[in-house]
Amino acid sequence: MDSTRRRMAGALFFVVAALMSPAVPRVETATPGPSTNTCTTTSGSISVSVDQTTKTVSFICGTNVSDVLPSAQDTVTQYYEDKNITQLKNLVELFGMESKGTIKSSTATNASGKEVSLTLTKLPEKTTDIYFGCAAPKPREELQEGVGRETGDLNDADTAKEKCIVTVTVPADPNVNTCTLKKQNMDLKITNTNKSVSFQCDTGISMLTPKNSSNMIFDELCDKQVKLQEVLPTATLVNADSRYTFSVGKLPETSQTFCYKCSASEVGKKNESQGSAEACTVKVKVAAANLDSAASTSATAGSMSTFVFGFVSSVAFSMIGF
Repeated sequence: MDSTRRRMAGALFFVVAALMSPAVPRVETATPGPSTNTCTTTSGSISVSVDQTTKTVSFICGTNVSDVLPSAQDTVTQYYEDKNITQLKNLVELFGMESKGTIKSSTATNASGKEVSLTLTKLPEKTTDIYFGCAAPKPREELQEGVGRETGDLNDADTAKEKCIVTVTVPADPNVNTCTLKKQNMDLKITNTNKSVSFQCDTGISMLTPKNSSNMIFDELCDKQVKLQEVLPTATLVNADSRYTFSVGKLPETSQTFCYKCSASEVGKKNESQGSAEACTVKVKVAAANLDSAASTSATAGSMSTFVFGFVSSVAFSMIGF
């Protein structure tokens, strides 16, 4: 009897302990969301970036918007210059020959989705945004009526009822003297053999400071503004189509370093001398004139002149004596 009571008490204890213990959370398998490079009617628009090393990028036009704009069968040779996808331009004009996009059925969605793989031959001098569109497939009767239209017809974008815009950001060529947010700073050198350097500010940070950059320049710390003619009397900064050329006619006696900044216009207006994460600095190191070499050359020239004068005089006296 006692053993039976003990067994019942033990069972009751385990039941109470089980009820009082925290519930074991149920493990739920997360449902993967749509890919970030998939354009759908839900997203309305997506942004992707070209890889600076491989010069490639891909995006997907989803199931309900599987028609690629500008219109193409298997190869994309054009892009839109504006987000409203109205202005067309050929890829080869900006990105070099053989630049194109290939279209294939996407494996990330069902068979009606299309994947576009874009390959560029070269990168632009400045970061550039180009645009593509994904549109709802046209009914068969509309396709028949459109037979004979040229590829990339603007009406393809205008008449599409459902669209998704793809923004493709193409980075600047790292080998070009373009000051970008990715670089953050750029170093240029003026030497005895190279007295001129060129640079430009990237898209989005196109404002050069100091504001009066043809007359003013920052010191080496990119902090204090100084008058260009006072520190380098023969230096000039010329702006031609947003490309700046800094030249020095005569090198200084001691090497000096100066600075310009590329920044967003609103940042530059707030404080031209204040640093910003949204800026890129251009440091120009001006080498010292090679005074020793110049003195040596002058001395050599003087010695030669003395030698020639003495030789001529000697010959003249010899002829007179003769």
